[in-house]
Amino acid sequence: MVSGSGRPSLGDIVRHMSSLFLGFLILGITLSIGWYFWQSRFISLKRESDQVAALAMVQRKMSDAFPPIIADLLLLSSDPRLQGLLERNDGRDRDALGEELLRWCKTKKEYYKIRLIGVNGQEWVRVNYNRGNPYIVPTAQLQNKSDRYFFQRSITLGKAQVYVSPLDLNVDHSRIEQPQH
Repeated sequence: MVSGSGRPSLGDIVRHMSSLFLGFLILGITLSIGWYFWQSRFISLKRESDQVAALAMVQRKMSDAFPPIIADLLLLSSDPRLQGLLERNDGRDRDALGEELLRWCKTKKEYYKIRLIGVNGQEWVRVNYNRGNPYIVPTAQLQNKSDRYFFQRSITLGKAQVYVSPLDLNVDHSRIEQPQH
């Protein structure tokens, strides 16, 4: 209401100022919420982009690692001494093969375990890396892996073919090993 002097009354000024303040407050809240959601989306996209880049780097490193590993497998599988040991299949040959694989494990520290598995799925010899102290696993502790997917898929391969299994946790004696940090 306007007073007799043509000036707005104090109540009109307060109402007008309150309306302005409320308008600016709503605008500020709306802009803040919009900024929050825009920042959240930006951070989410940045994380996703970082994860994709990290995954690509891991994939490159993994693909760089496979050729030497496959070359090692093909070299071992074509070694006439090792083939002779496998064909004779006696205890002394098992010991000699274990010693050969132990040398590999000591030299090539990339391998957590080196297993030679027979066509029936039974481990014939195994060397465990054991955190830099590799050892030949005693015969009594060798396991049958015929029920494991990696054995079932690889037993069907032809000569000089290599099966690369998905990465997973190691299973020994039907128990999943806990990764070491």
